[in-house]
Amino acid sequence: MTKTTLKAEAVAAVQRIRERGALFVEETKAAGTSLLTETREAGERFVGTARDASEQLVSALREETEAFVRLAREMAAMPRLPAPAEVRELAETEARERTFELQKDLLVRLKKTLTQVEAKVDERLTGLETPKAKKAKPAKKASKPKVAKAAKSPLAGYDALTAKEVLAKLADADTATAAAIVAYEKAHKNRKTIVEAAEKAAA
Repeated sequence: MTKTTLKAEAVAAVQRIRERGALFVEETKAAGTSLLTETREAGERFVGTARDASEQLVSALREETEAFVRLAREMAAMPRLPAPAEVRELAETEARERTFELQKDLLVRLKKTLTQVEAKVDERLTGLETPKAKKAKPAKKASKPKVAKAAKSPLAGYDALTAKEVLAKLADADTATAAAIVAYEKAHKNRKTIVEAAEKAAA
């Protein structure tokens, strides 16, 4: 390979590296611009949502708030209650009672308005609560299969008897004993000759 060829290949390699570097810079720049745009748009959406929520809350409570302000102003404009000494000096009982009635009416209306405001706030809070996930009920434990109780030994020392000895005892056994032998034999050794002979004796 000549020097001219090596030089040409080196120049070509440098050119490829330069092109890839430029492409990388462009891609990085585009990605950064896209990220900034998305971040700005997300921030604007959040601000808009917060502003809308605030306006909805103010609108929902405007009527109650205005009523509260009116009552507060009326309370401030009310004449003060006369001192006990002054009350005794009042000649007109009706005027004194009227003063109390007016202030009582204002306080009742104020309490009602506050109750309405509290109800509205509770309603808004309830709407903003995240529903709690329901707890999964624990799976029921699989019930253990019931094991049938073994039949009671029909004769003393039955398990030690040979088939021939059992058949011999069956010859003198009553029907109840024969039936017990059938049940016990089927639940244990299940010897065919004994089962058949015992069934005949129990019949």
